[in-house]
Amino acid sequence: SGVSMWIFLTSLGVEGPVRLWGALLYMLSGGAGARLAAGQIQTLLTYPLIPLFFFFSLPSMMRFSREISAALVLTLIIFSGDFYTIWFLTIFFIAIRGYYVFAKRESLLGSSASVVRTYVFLSIFASVKLVPFLLDVLPRIERFSAVDPFAGSIHAWLSPLPFIIPWREMFYDRPFFRRLLGFHFNWYEYYAFISPLPFLFLIKIKSVMKQKYTILLLTLLGIGVLYSALKYPYSPFYWLFRTLPFLGNFRVPQRIFTPMTPLVIGFLSICAKSWKKNIAMGIFVLSIGWTFFVGQRTMLLAFEKPRAAERALIQALRQ
Repeated sequence: SGVSMWIFLTSLGVEGPVRLWGALLYMLSGGAGARLAAGQIQTLLTYPLIPLFFFFSLPSMMRFSREISAALVLTLIIFSGDFYTIWFLTIFFIAIRGYYVFAKRESLLGSSASVVRTYVFLSIFASVKLVPFLLDVLPRIERFSAVDPFAGSIHAWLSPLPFIIPWREMFYDRPFFRRLLGFHFNWYEYYAFISPLPFLFLIKIKSVMKQKYTILLLTLLGIGVLYSALKYPYSPFYWLFRTLPFLGNFRVPQRIFTPMTPLVIGFLSICAKSWKKNIAMGIFVLSIGWTFFVGQRTMLLAFEKPRAAERALIQALRQ
C-alpha cells in the first residue's frame, strides 16, 4: 500500500519528505485496520490497488497501455471478491473522464471510448470469474431481509469525521451519536482515520488551486461526499438509486470512504508542499505517530486474547 501510494503521489507531482509522509500515512490509515478487525479480508487485499488505479486513470490522455493497466487493476480487485470497490472506482473513473470533457473541453467521443475500452478489457481479463458469477451465482443470491441502500449514509458535512475521529465503538456505536448523526452500521464501515493534523494543510488551499490536479481531486472528493449522503435528496445519487433500484445491492454507502482515502491524502500532500519545512515536518511526525498508535490498537481487535484458563483443558483433549 505504501509503494502504490508513493507511485500515485509521484504522478501528482509530490516529492521528497511529503511523498514519504503520504505513502506512510496511507499505509497506516484506519481503513486497513478496520477491514482487518471486521474480517473483510477481500477489502484489505484491494487496499494497495486503489492508488494504482488512480495512477493509471487520472491523466487527461489515457494511452492504450494505461487502459489495459487500469483494467488489470480492476481485474485483480474482482478476483479478490471486493465488488464494492469496483463500483466505487467505476463512479470515480466516469467522473474523471467527464471532468476532462466538461472542464477541459476534451472530446466526448474519445473519453467515452476510453471508458468502453477499459471495461471491455476488464470483461476479458476477469471473464474466468465474471462469467460463472453472472450465470451461476448472481441468479441464486438471496437475502434474509429487504435491502435499504439509504441506511448508513450520513450528511455531507459529516464526511470528514471518518478521517479525524480516533474512537471506534465509543463514537460510531453509541446510541446517542447514532440518533444524533445518523450512524446505522458498525464502526468499521465508517472508519478511515488519518488524524486531524494533516487537515491543517488546508490553510494553504488557495495557493494550490491552480496546480494541475487540484480541481480534479476536489471534484472527486465532492462526488465521494455526495455518495456518502445517499439518503438525502440533495445528493444526485439519491435520485440515481431511486431510478435504478437494482443499484440498491450496494447497500453500504459509507464504504466509499476507503477509496476516498488516497484522494484525501493526495490532496493534503499537494497542500503540504507549500508549507514551511520545519512546521510541515512536525505535522508529518505527529500525524504518523498518532495514526500508527491508533491503527495498532485497531488491528489488535482482530485477534482474540489468549485463553489461559482453558489451556490445560485443551492440552488434555489433544492427548
